[in-house]
Amino acid sequence: MRESRFAIGEITTPNWDLGQCIEAWCRYEVPAMGLSAATLEVYGRKRGIQELKDSGLAVTNYQGIGCYGFEQPRISEVIDSLVDQMDAAAELDVDCVFVMSGPRKHMSWQDS
Repeated sequence: MRESRFAIGEITTPNWDLGQCIEAWCRYEVPAMGLSAATLEVYGRKRGIQELKDSGLAVTNYQGIGCYGFEQPRISEVIDSLVDQMDAAAELDVDCVFVMSGPRKHMSWQDS
């Protein structure tokens, strides 16, 4: 990843889609951006990842993965979703991933 002096999160432009963010940030020579999983999924993961790679923009952080609860029988679904989102972060060569694990509720630290 190239060294960046600043980045702009796509969350700062809520009325734009990912393509509009990429276009604007490149036009104004913004070197990097933060990206939410939801924005990437709405735009289309394959398309969004390719456009980001083609643009040369670095993705400094990938956020909004989760808010999972770890109760059975959902645990395998939760793990599959988390692995899928981590794969997207790896494709983007992201240095920082923010995961919301969700509440432990009644579970002990060891169980959760």
